[in-house]
Amino acid sequence: FPRADDADLARLVTDRFVRLSRWSGAAAGVAGVAGAVVDFGVLAWTQSRMVLHLAAVYGDDPGDRERAAELLVLTGVHRYASTARQALEVAARKAPVGSLVQPSDRSWGQLVWALATMVGMRAVKRAVAKVVPFVAVPLGALANGGATKKLAGKATALYADRQRERSGHRPLPSADPLRKA
Repeated sequence: FPRADDADLARLVTDRFVRLSRWSGAAAGVAGVAGAVVDFGVLAWTQSRMVLHLAAVYGDDPGDRERAAELLVLTGVHRYASTARQALEVAARKAPVGSLVQPSDRSWGQLVWALATMVGMRAVKRAVAKVVPFVAVPLGALANGGATKKLAGKATALYADRQRERSGHRPLPSADPLRKA
C-alpha cells in the first residue's frame, strides 16, 4: 500500500483483526460451552496481536516490554501503566518458566478468569449467551467484533497521539492513563 498513510494502515489492521475476531466468535458459537471458554483465549490472543500491529503502524516497537503494560491498561486489566508494569515485574519474578508448562486445575481456572478479565467482563456475560442455540453464532461474531473494534479505537488513539508527540505536534487532549506526567 504505497500511498497509504498511518491512519489508512491502522484501519486495515483494525478491519483484519475485527474480521478474525468475528470468525472466532462465530466458531465458538457453533462449538457451544467449550467453544465459549476457548474463545476467551483466542480473542485475547487476537486482540493482543492487533494492538502490537497498531503500535508498529505508528512507529512503536512491538517487541518492547512496554507494549505488555500498555495492553494491560488498554484492556482494562490495570488502570495505570505504572501498576501494570509492577504487576509484570512481579509475575516475571514469581513464575519460573517450568511452572508455565505444567498447568494444574487451579492454574487453568486462574487462566480462564484472567483471560475473561482481559477481554472484558461483559464478554463473560456474552459467553453465556453464546451457548444458546440459534443465536450463539451471530451473537458470538458481533460480540467479539464489537469488543475488538472498541479496543482498536483505544489503541489507535494512544499510538497516534504518541506519534504526534514524537513529531513535535501537540497531542489532542485526553485523559490517557498511559501518558507519562
